[in-house]
Amino acid sequence: MNTKLFRNISVVLACLLILVASCKDENYYTVEIVQPEEKTDSVFAISSPVKNIRNLDYFCGTDYLSPAYILQAEGMRNQYGYSTFMKANVTDCLLLVVEIPEKPMTLTLVAHDSEISYSSTCGIFFTEEDVKNAGKEAWYRMPVDWNYRALASWDKSRKMALKWDIYVNGQLVDNYKYSFVCRSIHDCRLLGTFSSKQWSKEQLKVWMSEMNGYPAWLDEGENIDQLVVSTASLLAGYVDENSPLIDRMKQEVISDGYLQIIYGGGAYDDEEFIQSIEAFSYLMQKHNVKYAFRNSNDLQYVRTIDDVFGLGQGYCVELACALASWSLNLNLDVRFLFIPGHVYTVFRLPSGRLYPWDPTLLSYMDYPDFSQLGKEAFEKARENYIKVQDRSASYYKFDLEDLEAGTMVYQMLDVSDIRYYLPSFNISDSYWPTASARSVADRQPQRITNPAVLEILSHPGKVEPVPFVDILRH
Repeated sequence: MNTKLFRNISVVLACLLILVASCKDENYYTVEIVQPEEKTDSVFAISSPVKNIRNLDYFCGTDYLSPAYILQAEGMRNQYGYSTFMKANVTDCLLLVVEIPEKPMTLTLVAHDSEISYSSTCGIFFTEEDVKNAGKEAWYRMPVDWNYRALASWDKSRKMALKWDIYVNGQLVDNYKYSFVCRSIHDCRLLGTFSSKQWSKEQLKVWMSEMNGYPAWLDEGENIDQLVVSTASLLAGYVDENSPLIDRMKQEVISDGYLQIIYGGGAYDDEEFIQSIEAFSYLMQKHNVKYAFRNSNDLQYVRTIDDVFGLGQGYCVELACALASWSLNLNLDVRFLFIPGHVYTVFRLPSGRLYPWDPTLLSYMDYPDFSQLGKEAFEKARENYIKVQDRSASYYKFDLEDLEAGTMVYQMLDVSDIRYYLPSFNISDSYWPTASARSVADRQPQRITNPAVLEILSHPGKVEPVPFVDILRH
C-alpha cells in the first residue's frame, strides 16, 4: 500500500475513534476549528504615550476618589474665583501624564461607561513646536463625564476602575485601566496639610502665597512646618434645607403647643428670630438627639438632618449641618464657626448682633420627660436652651478673639453664601443634567504648567490627613 495513503487512512481512523469515544449517547457533534494565535512581543504595534492616569484632587493628594469633592469642585472654584490658583486647580478632572512624542501626533482617549461616569472622548494634538519644546513629559487635567446622580448616592466606599481606549493618529495602541477606591458620599476632608517633611518651608510659603486669600495657614512648629488648607465649604453638600422632614418638624412644634408660630426670617425683632432656633432645641430634646462621634479613618464622615434625627445622634459637624438645614429652610441668617477640632453655628439677628448657639452643648443636658407634653416639660426644655445660650456666648467671646486675630483654622463661613455656589447633595434631579453638561461640554485636556502644582503632583499621596478630634465642650 502507498505509504502516504496509509498515513491518511490512519489519521482518519484515529479521529473517528476519538469522536466515538467522546460523543457517547449524543446524536450530534460540534467541531470548532481554532486558529493558533500569532506570537508577538506586544498586542499593539505602537507603544502608548500615556504613562499615568490618576486622581487630581489637589487637596487630598491620595489615590482615592471623593464624590463629595467631585460634586462640589466647580462650586468651590467659583466661590474662590478671585484666586487664579484656586480657579485653575480646584477641579473634578483626573491627572493625565503623557510622554512627549518624537514627531507631531494626535492622541485620543475614549472613556468607557462605568458605574460613576459616562463614555466620552477627548484628545491632544502635539504640534511640531510641542515636540521640540515640551520636554520629556506633559501633565494634563483630563475631563471626565461623571455620573453625578450616581456619585450623589454613593453610600459605601469600595474599589472600582475606569477604563480608556488609547488611540494614536486613529490607531488603537492601548487599553488603560485606572483602579481606585471610590469613597462614600458621606466622606469628606475638612483639612489637609502639606508638611516640610516632604517640602521645604520656602516651598510652603510660595504655595500659600499662590493661593491668594484662600483659607490656608502656615503652621511653623519647632521641628516641622505645615501648610494647613481648609475645604470646609464642602459641608454645604450636607446642609439639606429642602428635606421634607423639616416641614414635619415645624408642624410638630406647633401641634405640641410649644410655640404658636415660627417666624423664621420674617421676624421683626431678635426675640421672634431666636424662637426659631429654640424650636430646633425643643425638637432635639423631644427626639432625644444626643452626642455620638462617628469617624471614617482619614476622612470626615458626615450625615444629614434626616439621619441625625432618625438615629438620634450626631457630633458637632452633623449637628451644625442639621441646625443649618433647619435655619436655611426658615430663611435664618446662619454661619458656621470653625475652630480647631470643632464647629458650631452663629446667627445674625435682625438687630445685626451675632448670636452663637452650639447644638453640641445641648446634647449634654438632661432632657425633660416628654411622655406627657405640657408646661413642666416645656419649661425644662426652655431652661436647657437658655443654658446653652449662655455657655455658647461665653465660648464665642474667646473664639471671636482668635478669629479676628487670624489664628490658624479659625474660620467663619456664611452658609447662605456657600449655598449660593455649592448645592446640597439632596438637590432635585433637575440640577444634575445641567451640572454634567456644564462640567464636561467642550472640554479637552488642559496642560498644567504652574511649577508649584507640578511640584506637588510629583509627590502623590504626600498630603497628610488631619484627623478630626471633636473638642468636647460642656
